[in-house]
Amino acid sequence: MVKVHSAIVGSFPRPKGLARLVSRFNSGKISSEKLEAGYENYTRKLFKLLTSSKIKYVTDGMFRWDDILNPLANYISGVKVDGLYRFYENNFFFRAPQIEGRIKLRDDCPIPVWYQKSMEILNDVAGNNSQYVLKPVLPGPLTFTFNSINNHYSSVEDLMRDYAYDVLRPLLNELRHRNASIIEIHEPELTYDRADPKIKLLGVELLSQVFREAGVKIWLQTYFGNACKNLDFLLYLSKYIIGIDLKATEDYTKCFNYLSELNSIAVGIYDSRSTLIERNRSVYWYVNKFSKLNVSELFISNNSPMDFLPEIIAVRKIKKLGRFVDLYNKNRGDVK
Repeated sequence: MVKVHSAIVGSFPRPKGLARLVSRFNSGKISSEKLEAGYENYTRKLFKLLTSSKIKYVTDGMFRWDDILNPLANYISGVKVDGLYRFYENNFFFRAPQIEGRIKLRDDCPIPVWYQKSMEILNDVAGNNSQYVLKPVLPGPLTFTFNSINNHYSSVEDLMRDYAYDVLRPLLNELRHRNASIIEIHEPELTYDRADPKIKLLGVELLSQVFREAGVKIWLQTYFGNACKNLDFLLYLSKYIIGIDLKATEDYTKCFNYLSELNSIAVGIYDSRSTLIERNRSVYWYVNKFSKLNVSELFISNNSPMDFLPEIIAVRKIKKLGRFVDLYNKNRGDVK
């Protein structure tokens, strides 16, 4: 029987106390040092929740991020950020990068430093326990391109290539130097319906190339779209970890046998867009079915970023997820 791992993907709801600190900093009422202490304090609290819940593959909650594109967009030359746009078909808005010139990662991008700080906090909380894997999170070429306002490039292909080679690649190299072994790439655009198939193929080709060069592993996280309709593109990256939104892939039984061609799969069972708490019986049915796939690793996770949930609900889902997977593995699949 395949080993089942617990995981969370993407962001965790920003705690109200931290949100107040960010607001006070933006209005000039507290120093950057006090804000930094707040980020570290709330990251520590999140890691205590995740480790006590026995979640093995984690993120730092992305507390420093406003959305999947920001603040990264602020550290890319040729980009300005202006205007609010709806994030796909959700009641959630993001600040769109506006492309005004050729893009390139700036030297002052702090994301690798943030990762290292989070790793140090996790090691302190977990006692340098190697069983926990911290994944930095970055937007993929397709998602960055199709959620930007392009005022410079003559083609989306050129924009995607420059993002992959001049933004993503240097970030991957720096994160690898800071001992990141798995990097979580968010590509909801890959399973969404507005990109041409040739553009989607270019997106996965670019990801494969830059990750192969960097020598780190992709955790490709898709959501808001049907994974079965885009299985050809997912299979292109079959040696990596592929995350699917099970709620958006309701007809997964139609492509279930083909999912065995993936090496590792993360099944998004816990719904980040619903306050309903999943029942163990229902989760067990899905996990038991997916555990029969001929894959080397099976991860159970939330299906998309948790920004859409109240913090108290996100906490409950995380605790239930970790407890379920722990019991499932201990009882060899028998969870009562």
